[in-house]
Amino acid sequence: MGKRRRPVKRGKFTSTEEMSSNIFDDLEGEYRLSLLMDEAEEEIRQRNIAQSVHPEVKLDALIDGTSKTTEQQIARRLVFGDGKLGRVASLPPDRFRGEDLRVNQLGIDGQIKGDSTVFGGTTAQIADDVVTINRNNVLTEYLSPETEENLFQSWSKLHPGQDRKLFNADVSEYYGQQMLRTVGAQPVADNDRSEKVQRGIRKDPNSAPEQLPLNQSTRGTDRLVENSVGLLSPDIDLSGDFRFMMDGDVRVGDHQTGQPRDTVRLNLLKAASGPGTNTRELQQNWGLAAQRMASVGSSPTASKIIESLVRQDKLPSIKRGSQGRGIRAGKAMSADPMFVDQNRESQFRYDDILFAHTDEKLRSEPRGYIPSDVVLVDARKAGDAIGGMPSDIIYSHQGSVNATPKISDLIAAGAAKRLTDDPRIKQMLP
Repeated sequence: MGKRRRPVKRGKFTSTEEMSSNIFDDLEGEYRLSLLMDEAEEEIRQRNIAQSVHPEVKLDALIDGTSKTTEQQIARRLVFGDGKLGRVASLPPDRFRGEDLRVNQLGIDGQIKGDSTVFGGTTAQIADDVVTINRNNVLTEYLSPETEENLFQSWSKLHPGQDRKLFNADVSEYYGQQMLRTVGAQPVADNDRSEKVQRGIRKDPNSAPEQLPLNQSTRGTDRLVENSVGLLSPDIDLSGDFRFMMDGDVRVGDHQTGQPRDTVRLNLLKAASGPGTNTRELQQNWGLAAQRMASVGSSPTASKIIESLVRQDKLPSIKRGSQGRGIRAGKAMSADPMFVDQNRESQFRYDDILFAHTDEKLRSEPRGYIPSDVVLVDARKAGDAIGGMPSDIIYSHQGSVNATPKISDLIAAGAAKRLTDDPRIKQMLP
């Protein structure tokens, strides 16, 4: 009888039965591991898809609820409300926490602050009871009370003796920028920036030009506010507040705050001095010139009337500089061909004026920089319109000649838009 063979030891296996059992266990373990890996890969894929839908904000922030999309807020309204969507025009914006953002975005002063609330503009379409949310990619910063106060204190050190009303007016430019972007304005390319920005200099009227550090220039940024990258940054130039693209054109805009609600003040002339510049004579001569033009079938415009009064010696001639007798273009007339030699740099020729109106009681209060009524005036169209509409022409003791037409008249003439009537702008106002 031959010798009995002993099983060969292979690792931990001591019998052929155990070896078969352990091989089966290993295969099952590998299969389970493969399933887990597939699940993990699928989870990563799903997260990447979800993140790609909202690339501007961290996905975990949406999951945790520190930031909320419009869709999330709608869902909550449906679940915890009356189950009805309501008007699409009343949709809430995306509401993100500053520190949850995944994009670098300039805000009121430099990068958006971590404790700020950020509104993302949205609109919606409804078809067959399906709501489709569209985003305009405009992210607007709203400061926390603590950060606002700290910013005001820092600003006050740079502007000693100035009050909160001026601080609010400065901050308000940022919201003007965001509203312009919301209605379609785009940043200009670097080669379309203003002359001083392109040359990289800052010019204080009382000093020699100063070389501008690149990080204090609006080159390479998405700013429509042309002359600074933030509230605490020094002004590059004392010219037009905005520079932007609209409908394929580069436009320069001015920003004004604190006007009465039913009218705007259009500055026609500045530094005006000499015969015919007082209010009584101006109103009389302006009215007569407008009537004369209308009687011969010529549409009276501000430009035609001023040119006619200069030609008749009822206004002094155009002058360069602020001294001596003569007239200079105010902001509303600065782009008129009659005054082009005075304003050779484009940043001093205003195409648009944005009037941000706020209640008088709020102008010196915290958050008094968020306007309640915003009117965008096309300066050239307004100049063409006011020659034939009722409007007070007033001379002030500083040498300014202003027209104060009703906003409703300018809107009817196609020379102005009340932006706060736009649902996209209403959504921006907290």
